[in-house]
Amino acid sequence: MRKKSIFFKIIIFILFCFNLFAAKEKVYIIGTDVHFPPFEFKDENGVLKGIDIELLENLAKNQNFKYKIKQLKFSELEEALKAGEIDAIFSGMMITEERKNNFDISDKYFVSGITMGVHQDSEIDSYEDLTGKFVAVNKRTRISNIVDQLASEHKFIITNLDDTINIIEDVEANLVHACFDDAVLLQYYIKNGAKIKLVSQRENEIGCGVIVEKGKNKELLDKINTGLKNLKKSGKYHEILKKYLALNVIYNY
Repeated sequence: MRKKSIFFKIIIFILFCFNLFAAKEKVYIIGTDVHFPPFEFKDENGVLKGIDIELLENLAKNQNFKYKIKQLKFSELEEALKAGEIDAIFSGMMITEERKNNFDISDKYFVSGITMGVHQDSEIDSYEDLTGKFVAVNKRTRISNIVDQLASEHKFIITNLDDTINIIEDVEANLVHACFDDAVLLQYYIKNGAKIKLVSQRENEIGCGVIVEKGKNKELLDKINTGLKNLKKSGKYHEILKKYLALNVIYNY
């Protein structure tokens, strides 16, 4: 009877330790805006997909951490992080000087910039070929300012439209000779059948990173940075990008 009593006490102690460990295991709450393809979006069945979603999944496996995704509007992400409602932002977040001052940020996991697209049958292959021609632009500030400078230098005519799909459709229909937008968006639409090609280097390049509150969650950033190196070394990183983007050899991610 005494041996049985000791045995049961040992079992109870082991279970207690296991439950104590499980209770303390960290689950990171990751904030993201799920309406930003190709970084994150829902497919026709409501399943989360995208570059960020697959990178996060593979980083967690590589570095053995657990997480839950909290879906927020992009405008809500930074405030949610400051309020402690989420542990990190993983949502195609650009690394700006202001954000570097206010948050801790991982290594760059993606770099994009503004680039020029033309019809897949076009012979235009440089800014010099645009002189006197019509060029569609997605009228967002970061893009518009850069393209205004290029238009002034190379003497082309700007047509401002509301979104990326509109400028692509105008190029496909030969209503304009070229378009400018963020390289990642144009690559995403090319991957999904847009009849355009990219013919310029990227302007105004900027990286994306995972963002955490200043002075907190350094262990998560360390895991992200180490995991990114491992995924790039194994080829998994580029495998994910190729799934969502038409990667051109002039873009080295």
